[in-house]
Amino acid sequence: MNRTYSLPPAAPYANHGHTRASWIFVALVLLGALVVSIGMVLYSLPTQIVGGVIIVAAAVLGIGFRAAGKGQPRTVVTRDWYED
Repeated sequence: MNRTYSLPPAAPYANHGHTRASWIFVALVLLGALVVSIGMVLYSLPTQIVGGVIIVAAAVLGIGFRAAGKGQPRTVVTRDWYED
């Protein structure tokens, strides 16, 4: 019997990505976007640059928190014993 589908290698975690790393990343990106938008309204290039720096810092902190174990854990892939 030929399968026309493929299953994922492992079940995903049930926390839907609600981790400390993701919350910090999203909060800082929103803050950076707010600062950039205020800088655009005020026509202030330094304010826009500060907002961009906040967004880049959010990415660095998000990656750092994930590396520190505060993010989504990696899915452990085990052998497929159905294929044995």
